[in-house]
Amino acid sequence: MFRFLENKLEWNALPLRVFIGALFLFTGITKATNIEGTTSYLANVGFATLPEFWTYLLIAAEILGGLFILLGILTRLSALVLTIVLIVAIGTVHLENFNVQLFKDAAIMGGLLSLLLQGPGKLSLDQWLLWE
Repeated sequence: MFRFLENKLEWNALPLRVFIGALFLFTGITKATNIEGTTSYLANVGFATLPEFWTYLLIAAEILGGLFILLGILTRLSALVLTIVLIVAIGTVHLENFNVQLFKDAAIMGGLLSLLLQGPGKLSLDQWLLWE
């Protein structure tokens, strides 16, 4: 039934990159538009030492990581950085509250690990620049 897709495996990372990249880009921009709220939240969940530093680091990781994954540039490195962000989020917030966000983050982490293992795919700047 889906034989037409068998020859398209080199494109399989594209939808993953688009959705995951857009997700992190959006959440990073959302945090950037409310720096005080993000800083306060991080201070309350265990980042009381230098919460402003962690806020800007998180925002940079999400915006740059999301943009890089979306464009397919430095994909594996960006996937690794965002995986670390999710591990920290799960370990500091979601395990304690054990809510549905934990499972969402785990699923997103699965997508990031897929990108880390398989790379950005054919339609990417990494491929175009011959970095992959």
